[in-house]
Amino acid sequence: MNQRVDYGDRHSGFGHNPGFDAVRENAALRGPPEPPHGHADHSTDHYALLYEDRDEQFAAAIPFIEEGLERDERCLYVADENPRDAVLNAMAERGIDVDAALDSGALSVVTPSDTYRRTGEFDRDAMVRFWEESLEDATSEGDYAGIRAAAEMTWALSGDDDAAADVNADFDLLTEYESVLNDVYRDEDYAVLCQYNRERFPDAVIYDVIRTHPLLVHDGVVSENVYYTPPEEFFGPEDTAREVERMTHTLRERTTGKAELKRLKDHFEGIFENSQDAIFINDPYADEILEANPAGCEMLGYTREELLSLGPSDCHPDELDEFREFVDTVFEESSGWTDDLTCRPKRGDPIPAEISASRITVDGRPCMLAIVRDVSERKERERAQRRLYEIAADPDRSFDDKLQAVFDLGCERFDLELGGLARIDPETDRFVVEAVSGDHEHLRPGAQVALSETYCRVFAGEDDETTACITDPERSGFEGTMAYEEFGVESYLGTRLEIEDALDRTFFFVSSDPRENGFSDDDRTFHHLMGQWVQYELERRQRERRLEEAIERLERSNERLERFAYAASHDLQEPLRMVSSYLQLIESRYESALDEDGQEFFGYAIDGAERMREMIDGLLAYSRIETQGEPFEPVDLDDVLDDVLTDLQFRIEERDADVEAGALPRVTGDPNQLHRLFRSLISNALEYSGDEPPRVELSAERDGADWIVAVRDEGIGIETDQQERIFEVFGRLHSRREYDGAGIGLALCKRIVERHDGEIRVESEPGEGSTFYVRLPPSSA
Repeated sequence: MNQRVDYGDRHSGFGHNPGFDAVRENAALRGPPEPPHGHADHSTDHYALLYEDRDEQFAAAIPFIEEGLERDERCLYVADENPRDAVLNAMAERGIDVDAALDSGALSVVTPSDTYRRTGEFDRDAMVRFWEESLEDATSEGDYAGIRAAAEMTWALSGDDDAAADVNADFDLLTEYESVLNDVYRDEDYAVLCQYNRERFPDAVIYDVIRTHPLLVHDGVVSENVYYTPPEEFFGPEDTAREVERMTHTLRERTTGKAELKRLKDHFEGIFENSQDAIFINDPYADEILEANPAGCEMLGYTREELLSLGPSDCHPDELDEFREFVDTVFEESSGWTDDLTCRPKRGDPIPAEISASRITVDGRPCMLAIVRDVSERKERERAQRRLYEIAADPDRSFDDKLQAVFDLGCERFDLELGGLARIDPETDRFVVEAVSGDHEHLRPGAQVALSETYCRVFAGEDDETTACITDPERSGFEGTMAYEEFGVESYLGTRLEIEDALDRTFFFVSSDPRENGFSDDDRTFHHLMGQWVQYELERRQRERRLEEAIERLERSNERLERFAYAASHDLQEPLRMVSSYLQLIESRYESALDEDGQEFFGYAIDGAERMREMIDGLLAYSRIETQGEPFEPVDLDDVLDDVLTDLQFRIEERDADVEAGALPRVTGDPNQLHRLFRSLISNALEYSGDEPPRVELSAERDGADWIVAVRDEGIGIETDQQERIFEVFGRLHSRREYDGAGIGLALCKRIVERHDGEIRVESEPGEGSTFYVRLPPSSA
């Protein structure tokens, strides 16, 4: 026999959970669900291992010690039947670092002469003291969590013929010791595995061993012992009535337990047989299907006998690597879930599947219980949704192209012939087709019919219906309507789209074929989702149309204003020239005839005419920014600045000004207008410098794709509440006596920058100077 005890999760088997709880927490172990009746108080981590050969012995004893080492317990192995080296080799084969454990003191492998017979013969009281002292030594300084021991009990036998049961120790004394240990171990950090070779110990001894150990390990199974007898009963006066009561109670419990197990078995068999989900029990590593329920047979198209002759690999032939990875996950983590696999049926295409699996044990072999659900519809729904999102998000397709793609998707998804979009007006009983997905004798773009003659009339009622499904027109009350009698529509799925500031629409799919099954909730939900996109696009187009109309009106208005400003300023030039000419003529002929007041008044008239000329010239230039600008081209602003400084050289020298500039970028624009822009900004910096010599600095930096050019001065500055006004036409902040000018320069700057799709702004503090920021697009060349 070579079967290792399956402890499941090693951290929930033997250990510091008191006795029965430690076993019960291990889902891999078999046994009753509750402690033996009447003995819950005596349960302890005191195990008896009954084995028949070394393989079976080590399969239980070595993992027991390994778990103790993992739990930081002081572990002791008493070797008698097996040599010390054989025990250590078995531990090493199990993966235990024997040398490290021995060197640290966590593990000791001793003999009976070191323990049970350390006084020369077996002494029960001495052994009890030995365990108590060992526990105190192990835990006193916090080095270990407790004591764990595995003892080979063959030291209690003697003679060459063990079967003859020659004994040199008092078995009664040994049995009494084993029983007393249960009280010693209670509520203490002990875990002890006493190992008894069934081939060598007499049956009478094994009988007493079973009665004195709360927990048994035999044939790879850990069980709580229904035959366990507490010490006070085991050594008490015989009480036949009490023993009879115990035996009959045990029999009743076992009978009740069997009945309950049968009930549970029948219950789970009913679930297995009647489940609508496919259920399979597989041994994936042996590639065997051990059982399949009727739903599983139906799903894959096999009989039960055919399925049981196959293996899991036959169901996943194209995804073996993915399936094996899933199986490994299930066996490592005890359960798993996936919806990335398909199942190959006997006939047809692979079936998309959702698999929920658990690791189970069947007749001692590890297996996998798999619950499999056909998710073809869900996958199809997800595919359709992804396709809808792809269509809606495609920036390169027009609305009409997208709408046709959505029609095609809907016809495929709902298995209907034609998709359409129509305007509806319940007040005038109108139904006007806007678009359809294909050819139809009656449903064509532009076709009109009474709304009451169509299935869409359901949206004209008072029920506020937004979605309608019709698969039985006569039963739904449409017998005699044009849609049914003339158009031949047998199936209809439609929704009403409420459009702001426009006629509502109906988005629908129809077919001339009857539909056996109605539309599902998934169909209605997906159709509603499609309708939401159509509604959003229609409203967006409506907003864009209104915006385009507003822009067009604004452009026409601006164009008229520009023509007016140009005409007005141009037409004013002639009378202004006449006024100026006559004033100059009067000045030359009659200056000497005027007294002092007359000359002063005459000066006012000439100055006013000059200001009027400047204002008219400014308006004329302002009106020509859009109409008479040059085509855009790459412009090097360093060259523009050189030309501007050349133009302003006299003023710069006259004012003793200092103009500095870093490297300026290459941009796209109108060279003449950019020259005018920077000449105006630098001229203003020179003009409004205050009493100190002007200091002007130009710099540029990148902001995203654009360039921002800054023009800084140290002049008089601008009040915060006036920083928007300076960009208005004739938005002067100072009188002409203080500063000359027509008050249109910065308005021209703003108009120029706006023509270049840029922006201009100012940051300033009175007395601290100003900085004008100009954003311009970069050159593409």
